[in-house]
Amino acid sequence: MKRGYSLPEFKILGNLIEIKDNITYLGVVLHKVLGFKAHVKAAAGKAQATSTALSRLMPNVGGSDQRKRALLSTVVTSKVLYASPIWAVALVFRGNVETLERPQRAIALRVATAYHTVSTAAVLVIAGLIPAHLPAWERMEMYRRRHEPDGRRVSTETRAAVMEKWQIVWTSGESGRWKQRLINDVIAWRSRKHGVVDFHLTQFLFNHGCFGQYLQRFGVRED
Repeated sequence: MKRGYSLPEFKILGNLIEIKDNITYLGVVLHKVLGFKAHVKAAAGKAQATSTALSRLMPNVGGSDQRKRALLSTVVTSKVLYASPIWAVALVFRGNVETLERPQRAIALRVATAYHTVSTAAVLVIAGLIPAHLPAWERMEMYRRRHEPDGRRVSTETRAAVMEKWQIVWTSGESGRWKQRLINDVIAWRSRKHGVVDFHLTQFLFNHGCFGQYLQRFGVRED
């Protein structure tokens, strides 16, 4: 804002109209600089509250299996991705991507019955949850190509691109080398028709709990 600038006053029928930095229209937060950082933050906040509430239904030991937990997690994903074709352009900024990851990480920890010390990339893979910024891009891309005659082909190509991007993120990550050796293909892992993870299997996949490397990391054992 320029020095000495004062906000103008608008009146309609004698009523003063308040000028705000943000307004919400049809559930989308619009900022005065035409950016969507405020919307991403608001959407993540709502999703975080939902994630916290749902987490109470999903203890680490016992409770529903992974499939039921994954179903509950879609509520969080839906809140994060609302109207994403409009604001997904804001995800070119890493800060906005990280904001979206927070509520998704929280629910993924419960889906995978994992400790809070695990990396976000790893817990999303084991829980089978695609990082939120990728389906947001997917919806934006499908909207951009909505006039193409073969909608099914567009959907298939876009989803394939999303999975390829996820695979690249997983393979190029610096953390979780042990997990990458066990799960090197995120597409095969997520689309498998058999097997669910539980508290004990997750400990094995993360090399946590009673496994030597984890105990050595925290100084519980020497080797």
